[in-house]
Amino acid sequence: MKSLKLNPNVIKKSSKSISGFSGIDYALGLIGGLGGMLTESEVERENRTVGKYEENGTFVSTVFANDTGIFETAVEDKRYCGDLVIVQEYTNREEAKRGHEEWVHLLLSDPPPAIKSIQDGEIYLKNN
Repeated sequence: MKSLKLNPNVIKKSSKSISGFSGIDYALGLIGGLGGMLTESEVERENRTVGKYEENGTFVSTVFANDTGIFETAVEDKRYCGDLVIVQEYTNREEAKRGHEEWVHLLLSDPPPAIKSIQDGEIYLKNN
């Protein structure tokens, strides 16, 4: 298997989402998907989860997103905006697992100067 290459300079990373959804589409999907998320069982939630890391103000979650039908990694880190930002999408579970591990490694070992939302292209600079 070939490794996903995460560009340490995430600002230059493409912000185009695989799903083709815009920020509005994500918002509408989130609203529509809340009912399903509220009623899904713990087993269903675990089956959607590829990886979850949470420690010292850094949270990385990779899941199968019911609203878009693909896997995605979201980052919440106090060094940036502190909000949940979707940073990468994947077409299958194996890519998602590798991507999750690489985001965790990147944020712990060499945090980039910024992270970029694939939803709306917003760039969040690292606080110094």
